[in-house]
Order: sequence, then structure tokens, then C-alpha cells
Amino acid sequence: MRISRMRNTKHRNVRRFVFFTAVVWMCGVSLSSHANTAETKTLSLAEAIDRTLKQHPDIQAYPYYLRQAEGRAVQAEVGPSPFLDVSMENVFGSGSYSGTDGAEYNLGLSQVIEMGGKRKQRLAFANASNEVTQAEYELTRLDVLAETSKRFYQTLHTQALISWAENKQRVESQALKAIKRRAQSGAVMQADVSNLKLHLARTTQQLANLKNLWQLQKLWLSAMWLDESDFNAVSGSLAQLPSTQSYEALVTQIASFPDYIVHFSQQRLADQQVALSKANGRANLELGIGVRQFSESGDSAFMLSASMPLQFSNPNRGRIAETLANAELSSKKLDWNKQALRLSLKQLWIKLEATNALVADISDSTLPLAKSFQRQAEKAYQKGQFSVLQLLDANDQVFSLERELIDQQLSVLNLLLEIERVTGTPIIQKKSKIQNS
Repeated sequence: MRISRMRNTKHRNVRRFVFFTAVVWMCGVSLSSHANTAETKTLSLAEAIDRTLKQHPDIQAYPYYLRQAEGRAVQAEVGPSPFLDVSMENVFGSGSYSGTDGAEYNLGLSQVIEMGGKRKQRLAFANASNEVTQAEYELTRLDVLAETSKRFYQTLHTQALISWAENKQRVESQALKAIKRRAQSGAVMQADVSNLKLHLARTTQQLANLKNLWQLQKLWLSAMWLDESDFNAVSGSLAQLPSTQSYEALVTQIASFPDYIVHFSQQRLADQQVALSKANGRANLELGIGVRQFSESGDSAFMLSASMPLQFSNPNRGRIAETLANAELSSKKLDWNKQALRLSLKQLWIKLEATNALVADISDSTLPLAKSFQRQAEKAYQKGQFSVLQLLDANDQVFSLERELIDQQLSVLNLLLEIERVTGTPIIQKKSKIQNS
């Protein structure tokens, strides 16, 4: 059946989406420093998607949508029922027609014959309507999975920031101990100690805020499957970025994009609506057969009848004009949607290339330079050539770039996720790793 084929297509698209969102994380390593303890229960993206598929309300509603579609198809095949007619004539009158002596008894059976292929067009319209429902539901499924992945990435991002803040706190604590020793010997001023204490206090406060945010994001993620969070870490690495197909390869696949399929199915529905409206404008034929019993003579006779309304103009012409206009609009919308998808994909791709370039520049150039300067600043500080303020500035540049790298890696994944949602197909070719330094 067409519904079965549509269901198979839907599962293929969903499996494609799950492939993209899960494959990057199958070999990932958690960035959280506390994710390696035996007591930690980690959640992978694949597990998050699996829970969403099993428990999200919009996805759980699918069997009901399927039953509704099957019901519409069954109803479309139902034709007019036959009529049974029983009547008495010439009874309870006057004279010879008083009482029932002159009665005539009629028993008739009639059937409306639908003309213009109404039944066929109803079934075609029901199937087209079901295709729209399936396409819209498939788009909803992809949106739900995309939202789960987005929340997972955000949680992983905050987890990475916690690790970053803990490292920053550790470095500043060690520096504070060293400066305190130098202050005791009079090598640095007490103001320098206070300055570093302030930096450490702000870092500690930032770490506490990140941990609170992470707890909220765990609940935000587990809300996708309507449950409390039963995990205390998420697995994966923001540094695990995939290589992708080219823009030119993706743009040739617009006809298979989920949003385009929705508009295409809506155009087909509009065309079927026109055909159904035209069929409904054709008059039906009613045929009848029966028998008549004459009480006076005791004779009986068969009756045959045929009737059809006289239509001097199409009674459904207004509806036909409306559906024709709707079909033309649906065709225009399909063209507009194709162009909008192409432009949207182009915009996302430009952003992706720019963000990828920024990630590579930070990883390969800017951050190594900052770390080299940090090492030089430490040596200069030990020799008394740099002040504490200059040392802190060198450290802050490293931590600032590390923070920016984490943020931009999240941006890359979100852009890949959005491209995946738009295309409905995996865009990964092979995995490539950009290490956090």
C-alpha cells in the first residue's frame, strides 16, 4: 500500500538523520574532568536520540496519525447506499377509494450511481492528503531530533566550559601561591596579590555559575523524553568535527529535502482537489426497480425508474475555480520554496566555512602564539622583567582564546545540525579531529 511505502521512506530519512547526529560522538571522549570516575553515568548523543524516539510526545503520536490516515482511505472508498422504498397509494380516500380496497402497494429498490469517477477521485485525494500528513510528520520528527541534538551539544558545551574554568581556577590558584611567597619576601607588592585574588574569585564565581547552568541544561535535555535527568555527564568531544560533502553536491539534492517534499505533497494534494471538485460537478444517476400490487384486480407489475438532475451549468463551478486558484498558488509556493531552500543552504554554508576557518585559525595559529607568549611572560616575570599585571594579561589571552575555541566549535556543530535538518540527509564524509589545546 502507498501508506506502507511512505512509512518506509520516513524511516530511511530518520535513520539518515540519526546517523549524522550520532556518528560524530560514537568515539568521542568527554571533556569533563569528572566524567572518568566509576560512579559517573554518562549519556551519549545516540542514547539521547534513542530515548527521544521512544518517548517524545510528537513521535509517540505517530501511530494515531497512521490510523487516522488509514481511516480516511477506507472512508474514501465508501459509496452511496441503496434505498429501499415501501409505499401505499389510493388509501383512506372517499368513494371507491375508502379504506384499502383500491390500494396500490409499491416495493422499490434504488441505487445512486456516482458519475465522473467520484469514488476514484475521493480515494486519490485521501492518499494525497495522507502523503501531506506523512511529509509534515517526517519534518516534525526531524525537528524533534534536531532539537534533542542541539540541547545535547549545548550541554556538552557547558561541560567543556566547566573543564576550562576548572583548569583556569587551578592555574590561578598555583600562581597565587607563588606570588604570595614572593610577596612575603618583598619581591612583589601586596596589591599584586590582591589583584590575583580578585581574578581567582571571579573565576570561582564563573565556575559556580557554569555548574548551575549545566544542571539546568541536563533537565532541559531530558525534557525531550519527558523524564528527570538520570545522568551526570554527557559523552563526546566538541573537538570531534566532521568533514562534509560539498555545497555543490548538496544543492543538487533539493528535491529530496524534507521541507521541499512537504510543499511538493501539498501541490499534489491541490491538484487532486481540483480533480475531485470537477468530479463532484458531474450529476449522479439514480436507477430503481420495484413491484406494484393492485388490490382491486389482484394484479401486479414491475416498475423501472431512472433519474438525473438537469444541470444547465456546473453546480460546482465556484468550488472548481477556488481549487484551481489554490493549485496555481501551490505550484508557485513550490518554486518559491525551492529557491528559498537554495538560498538558506548557501547562507548556512557560508557561515559554516567562515566558522570552520576561524576554528582552524585559533587552533593552529592564534592559540599556539598565545601559549608561546604565556611561557615567555612566565620566564620574564621570574626574572622581574614583567609585572603581575602583564603575566595575568598573558594568561587571560590564552584562556580567552580557549573559551572562544570552545564557543566556535559549538557553532560549527550547530551549523552542521541545521544543514542536516534542512537537507534531511547525512553530510558527513569522514571524521577529522581538531584538538583542543
